[in-house]
Amino acid sequence: MIIPLSDLTKTSIYADVSAIILLLGLLLLTNRLRKRAGFGEKLFSKLTQLSVVYAVFDIIYMIIRSGDLGQVNGVLAMTAVTVVEFVTLVLIYTWLLYVDFMLYQSEDHVLRHYKMLAIPFFVLAVVLFLNCFFQFMIELDPDEIYDFTGPYFVYIAFEYAFLIVSIVMIIRYKKNNGSMHYTNFVPMGIPVLVGALVSNTTPYSAFALGLAIGLVFLHFSFMEEACYKNEEKGYFHKEYFERLIEHTKNGEYDPRGAIYFKAEGNREAFEEILLEWIPDDSELLKIHDGSYLFVNEHGRSRITDMLITDISEDTEKYKDGPISLENELIVRNENESGVEFLNRLMEETDRR
Repeated sequence: MIIPLSDLTKTSIYADVSAIILLLGLLLLTNRLRKRAGFGEKLFSKLTQLSVVYAVFDIIYMIIRSGDLGQVNGVLAMTAVTVVEFVTLVLIYTWLLYVDFMLYQSEDHVLRHYKMLAIPFFVLAVVLFLNCFFQFMIELDPDEIYDFTGPYFVYIAFEYAFLIVSIVMIIRYKKNNGSMHYTNFVPMGIPVLVGALVSNTTPYSAFALGLAIGLVFLHFSFMEEACYKNEEKGYFHKEYFERLIEHTKNGEYDPRGAIYFKAEGNREAFEEILLEWIPDDSELLKIHDGSYLFVNEHGRSRITDMLITDISEDTEKYKDGPISLENELIVRNENESGVEFLNRLMEETDRR
């Protein structure tokens, strides 16, 4: 049976279907990263998957909301709007995690700051669940079409407050640290903002499409990094040195030290040991076969000392083929600039 839909509903459905196609294509494009996906890549994948779920249920929600179906089952109507609102809530929470990680490149930083942040999101989710039974935010009229009451707009205000928090985070980071290393949220923010404005000020639904276009833009902003990276393993090629120098000149990166590793014997086994210990999304460069350089912003610290100890111990314990390992901690001099330090690293590693 063909359901007669109004032009308004059809337009919204076309926007959601276009979003689904873009998002599924993006998931296929990034699928090759999943063998060794970093924390940021996993969060990006979650954002994309959640956006697909949102677009699918938004189609159902828009058809019911339009009244083109006539009277529908009340449970179906309430389920559709609840799923859309809940997925929106999870999207915002995941977005906050993603922004924090992309700014500070630290899982620990994310976990420290967002365990407590989960509490208000949990409260909002409970409020949304209770609305299914008591309908104090979103009501169904006799034709099972939605009526939004005052408490719903308070609920929405909290969601927008969390989005404003992410914007404040980005502004504060840029103010304190300058440009963001391989991270530019502006191309994503514009289509998402336009989609949200269209959805909130007109009868049309365009948020899913704006979100899909924004995620595509955000993905391609990282394509430059992918040109220098072995995505399957997770390390950078030696040519990435030039990009690090450029980012250091622009104030986007501040290298303080590096650990040089050189392995003889079972080099493939050592590479697996090394990649297991080096944090995801780190500046790990493969200089030659068996030699690697972990450039970091720590210099000499407890973190670097523990890394050297743990990697050395695991290498000594390896039984399937001997591995001879050399390692050296190289620290930036007090009067040495970041660019000078990287140039020195390049010269020293070329001679080895």
